[in-house]
Amino acid sequence: MRVLTTEGALYGGANAVLFLAGRIWWAWPAYFAGRLPGCGWLLDAGYRWFAAHRRCSRQGCEVEAKSQNLE
Repeated sequence: MRVLTTEGALYGGANAVLFLAGRIWWAWPAYFAGRLPGCGWLLDAGYRWFAAHRRCSRQGCEVEAKSQNLE
């Protein structure tokens, strides 16, 4: 996942999740927990595991295949 802010900053992976959590009032506890010292590597590892094990929907796979053909 990637998040592009209106200021032009680009966040990816676990940092994108934390950025979004900091913007949603009910996700603030996750945002603050993610900013604790030593939690960064744990969040990165968890995000990498989740990303490697998520299932691709048919629509998502088609979009990915089309974008690869454009390069």
